[in-house]
Amino acid sequence: MNEKQEEPDRRPGERPALPAINEAHVVGRLTNTVTAKDYGEGKTRAQFSVAVPRGGRKKEGQPDVDYVTITAWGAIATQCEGLSKGDALDIHGRLRTWKDETDRYHWGITADMLQVLYRQPAKAGGGAKQQELAGV
Repeated sequence: MNEKQEEPDRRPGERPALPAINEAHVVGRLTNTVTAKDYGEGKTRAQFSVAVPRGGRKKEGQPDVDYVTITAWGAIATQCEGLSKGDALDIHGRLRTWKDETDRYHWGITADMLQVLYRQPAKAGGGAKQQELAGV
């Protein structure tokens, strides 16, 4: 049976609605050590940036990268505590935009899932904490 699916009511010339999908996936390296901030009542936030390679190179031979702001809340923010510059992360989340005090718009990703792909070797003096976080 070839029954034609009924289309929702639309005004003439109106475009069909798009599905509500807001997904982002990046793999990159941390640009700084991550610290989580506790806002009380179980609300913990970590905000950091990752360098995501574009695949090309600049004229100087350096990799071409984008810097993406990541915000993590709750258990994901706690997981990020103590990660160091250069650690490689796989981040799944959703895009968000916000306006700062100077009316400039910014964009970033709110993390829904984060996986540590690689940790930089521990430096002298911080080894115990690094090994604890790495599960060693």
